Amino acid sequence: MSHILVRSADGILMGKLESVISWSYARQANDLGWFSIQTSDIDRSLLAVDRILEFYRTPIGAGPILLGIGFLRAWEWTEDGEGRVYLQLDGPDQIDLLARRVVAYNTPESMWSKSGPADDSMKAVVRENMGTLVQNVWYPLRTRAYPAAQFSVAPDEGDARSVVRTFQYRNVLEVCKQLAEASMWPSSDNNWTSTPVWFDCEYVGPAQFQFKTWCPNRGVDRTLATNLAPLTFAKEAGNLQNPALKFDYSEEENIVYGLGPGDGTSRMVDPENDPARGYLSPFNVHEGIEPATEETTLLGVAWRAYYAMQERRPRVIFSGSLIDTPLTRFGVDWGFGDVVTVRYRGMEFDGRVDSFVVSGDQEGRETVEATVTITKALEGKPD
Repeated sequence: MSHILVRSADGILMGKLESVISWSYARQANDLGWFSIQTSDIDRSLLAVDRILEFYRTPIGAGPILLGIGFLRAWEWTEDGEGRVYLQLDGPDQIDLLARRVVAYNTPESMWSKSGPADDSMKAVVRENMGTLVQNVWYPLRTRAYPAAQFSVAPDEGDARSVVRTFQYRNVLEVCKQLAEASMWPSSDNNWTSTPVWFDCEYVGPAQFQFKTWCPNRGVDRTLATNLAPLTFAKEAGNLQNPALKFDYSEEENIVYGLGPGDGTSRMVDPENDPARGYLSPFNVHEGIEPATEETTLLGVAWRAYYAMQERRPRVIFSGSLIDTPLTRFGVDWGFGDVVTVRYRGMEFDGRVDSFVVSGDQEGRETVEATVTITKALEGKPD
């Protein structure tokens, strides 16, 4: 059976959440997840900002597995027409720790203009805005760092692609997402290969978190090529629903003008282009712009334009819902961050399990639905 434990913000176990009517817990790769719980009235001592809720699920034939945690940020009492009282609890998952900070320092420049492996740049930003190297530029009497006993950053590994980014006064979560995206897209000349980066504030103990990165996969590679507990999802197997396959050229931009600081003829401008993509048809030259006014060098403007051009490539996109079945158990046979093989319309795709939603009710009925999204850049016409 699933259950939910409640802890204080400093890790003290407050109790088990009883009288749960329904609940839902969702996670998303490199982005905020969310939980929602409906209960009857509960002990009010369990209700306080940033109470930590631990969500556990017990798959068939296995022990309890921690799905993840959430921070309590909203609670609401309501009554129905017969006077029954209900309590709604809502909040984000642990990645919200990143969303609570802004890159808010103004010197030296090296602290807000990063170059190097994307995973290490993420860790530097996190250390300098909520970790051991935090600066309190604007509010020196008020710490921006999370307690050292409860928050840490994993060592640098340098596994991602080297990128250049400037991000003064941007949300830390958005910065991490941008760095991950910059590492993921391959260059059109194939000199670089795609390097996916996962990041998370991993729950490593009661009210203890560590910012970590994984390259190229967070979980296990279960594709057919690895022969390591391979898993295939298909409609015929009963574990794939809602498949969708799209070849998309609608947002293509193959010439991007990086627009740096300055005005008129003194403006710092660098255009980047991909001729091969433009030659696909007589009409396929698509131009765009990338604002880069905070850059201080032409090279910085060029990098911004180049990455924008890669992010706006045509792509083939497959998405589908992976279903928990007795033969493919979520949390046991496969899970969040794994790479699996999907078959659809005579084609095979390998993709990451990049989100999931687990829901339950007071009768013990549960549903598990995960999504796999495969996005690949198109160099030319689809096969």
